Amino acid sequence: ALVLVTVGSQWSRRFDAAHVEQFRTAMVRAAQDRMAHSDIKGIDAEALRRWLAANGGDAGFVLPPQLPDKAIAGCKLVTWQRTRVTMLCFRVDGSHADLFVLDVARLPGIAREGIQRGVTDGAKTTLWCRANKFYLLVEDKAAPALKRMI
Repeated sequence: ALVLVTVGSQWSRRFDAAHVEQFRTAMVRAAQDRMAHSDIKGIDAEALRRWLAANGGDAGFVLPPQLPDKAIAGCKLVTWQRTRVTMLCFRVDGSHADLFVLDVARLPGIAREGIQRGVTDGAKTTLWCRANKFYLLVEDKAAPALKRMI
């Protein structure tokens, strides 16, 4: 029985890591899709949250305190594994980045502490958890102004 628990535990960790990489890869591809990058643009944060709530997005996102709502340039709803993921497009000091919001229940078993940085398909990514949501920041180029805000 001990062997099964150990093997099961190791398989679970590999599955979780693979699940996160699938999410990261899918969201990087969505961020890099310039043909259909935004569903909505040019509205204030309150109107954006209403639009998200009405369209099945996640209106309960919590931005880092240093990242103002007014920096949101647009929004898109991305479908991943039959779940709607909110994509917020940011412009800060000439930099562009996309922030994806996903409920923690969609990536079970993943560590909810710390920040995971990586590179996927040439894009810099940063993943963290806050208030029962996973946040994935995808930068298409160096965006030091955004990094300081996480």
